Amino acid sequence: MHPDKRQWAKDNAKQFTATPAEYNSQFLYGNKDGSLTPEQNALPGHDAHPQIGVAADAGVGLVALGAVAPAVATAWGLGTTYDFVGDAISHAMGLSSDTPDFTKSFTVGGITGAMTPLLLPLDALGTGMDSKIAVGGTTLREARQERSGQQL
Repeated sequence: MHPDKRQWAKDNAKQFTATPAEYNSQFLYGNKDGSLTPEQNALPGHDAHPQIGVAADAGVGLVALGAVAPAVATAWGLGTTYDFVGDAISHAMGLSSDTPDFTKSFTVGGITGAMTPLLLPLDALGTGMDSKIAVGGTTLREARQERSGQQL
């Protein structure tokens, strides 16, 4: 790059000119039906990706929800991630022809988050390890370690 960018821009300003007709009609030399030319299609960002905005908005919403109800926000985020990644893997392996849809996954995560207050507490079926495993709060490895007296 030129060491003095301002001077370079002044020296080369004439290279980047367009006639008024070209300036006012970006499809002047494009396809007659208004579709993008191969050159325009090759440019990055020619396709809109609204799901990126939806995901960003969802993330901000979950952070706000986390301040009030962290368990619900965590379950919502994990449920969304689990569903979306599962759809992406199925699509990548050819098991599903549908592309992953964040809006659907966010809805599934929301249902998961809404169910969080209804989940059983770890001591709902008793205080033993078998009870905790049945409720889903402890893994078999943790149960074996607790029975043998080892620290987790």
